[in-house]
Amino acid sequence: MNLVVPGIVTAALLAAVLAALAQVPALTQAELPLALAAPGSPYRSGVLLAALNSVLWFFGIHGYYAMQPFFQVLDQAVVLNAADAAAGLAPRHALTSGLMGAFVFVGGAGGTLSLSLAALLFCRGRGLRLVALASLPVSLLNVNEILLFGLPVILNPRLLVPFVAVPVLNLALSLAAVQAGWVAAATVQLPFTMPVLLNAYVSTGGDAAAVLLQVLLVGLGTLVYAPYIRALDQAGREENAIHLRAFDTTFTRLPEEAALATPDPVEQAHREQARRETVLAHIRRISEYDFHLEYQPQVALPSGRCTGCEALLRARDRSGASQPPGTLLPWLAEAGLMREVDLWVAGSAVQQHRQWSEQGFALPISINVTGATLTSPGHCERLVKILARAGGQVGIEITEEALAGDVPAIRQAIARIHAIGSKVAIDDFGTGYSSLAYLHQFDVDVIKIDRSFVVARDDPKGAQVMDGLLRLCEALRLPTVVEGVETEAQCRALQSPAGLIVQGWHFSRALPAREVAAFARGREIHQFQ
Repeated sequence: MNLVVPGIVTAALLAAVLAALAQVPALTQAELPLALAAPGSPYRSGVLLAALNSVLWFFGIHGYYAMQPFFQVLDQAVVLNAADAAAGLAPRHALTSGLMGAFVFVGGAGGTLSLSLAALLFCRGRGLRLVALASLPVSLLNVNEILLFGLPVILNPRLLVPFVAVPVLNLALSLAAVQAGWVAAATVQLPFTMPVLLNAYVSTGGDAAAVLLQVLLVGLGTLVYAPYIRALDQAGREENAIHLRAFDTTFTRLPEEAALATPDPVEQAHREQARRETVLAHIRRISEYDFHLEYQPQVALPSGRCTGCEALLRARDRSGASQPPGTLLPWLAEAGLMREVDLWVAGSAVQQHRQWSEQGFALPISINVTGATLTSPGHCERLVKILARAGGQVGIEITEEALAGDVPAIRQAIARIHAIGSKVAIDDFGTGYSSLAYLHQFDVDVIKIDRSFVVARDDPKGAQVMDGLLRLCEALRLPTVVEGVETEAQCRALQSPAGLIVQGWHFSRALPAREVAAFARGREIHQFQ
């Protein structure tokens, strides 16, 4: 799409220039020297056309279309040969468009089927070989733009000599074979995109010798291209080779290999469009879900009292089936909706706190908040206003990933949350890259140890790591919540003189709001002061 406007402008300018040139009589009345393609002088005409076609292509000009009038003369020679054959006479013209297509331009301008084979057989560079392999199928249809622009051949002086020499050599040998009677002259007019081997067989009226001649010419052209392709390969290696004397090794990267790694903007655009459509489909489905919160109790050791709970986001689809958060949150994050999700969770948790208060029940609630919400001034302002309505009874949990974002903005957000009396916890502590650094960079109230350390405690080294984390928390005098405790053995293994808070299925799964009060009262409610 970026080239549409330039393309239109270029076409308009070209039309204007042509219209102006059409007003010059010397140009409009000039006659082309069609004698250059005279079949009566096959070697002179053939060599000129083959060489000129290659030179035009070398500068990026489509030789066949640029010399269309000359090739029309050779097309007429095929028609005359066909008339001779129909009258029982020997075809009179050896140089025809059929001969050029079948034997001279084998693979396209420059006989580039031979160039593809030479790259595959004699080149060690992965980049050149991949381009040659990609061009091989279309080369069999005499289409060679992949090679011309991919190696490249156009404006590449290293390949100019064989690019001109191979079709000229093919022309001379095929003319000699036809004139000697070893191969039949072309009597059937075919498009240039007729497949290799088939075009030689059909254009000569079913002469098997023509197929053999074509195979020999391709092989000979491959040998002609071989030294040049080797030199191109070697030059690329030498130009991009860096010798590391200390390690006695060489780093090499071909320009073609680097080019293959360059992102394709068209491919990127298609990939991005597919991603957007996928995200849109998931968000459209999620939009029909009913969202609600469940609350997982947190139990203090060794007293066994319920001291708080974590609000967890839950959803049901239209059939009433519960949907795992892991299938929702990644798509909401991909769509950039996590700020809105955070604010909704905060509002729902505060509203639930009010309902419990009206029932004569109070329990601290913590909610998960993403870094995107804390670093967005507008969303952070709304979050603080919502939490302020709970009088410090609704705090937040921040993952280490979020803390690794905009440090000054997160520090400011934590200070504002502290100002309204709410607590701040580091969630999933120990799973990030700079866990210890967060403890002195941010003013936090609670540390939540990730469940992976509880599971790893079955291993001796894992137990040592877990014990080390607990001793660290004791030294910092910070309340510590251990997540993911599911068994009695895991619970008994947790020992700390400062006391711990446990969250996990060993004590309770996440409960609907209406069941939390009964659970907490059954464990003698105790609140953090």
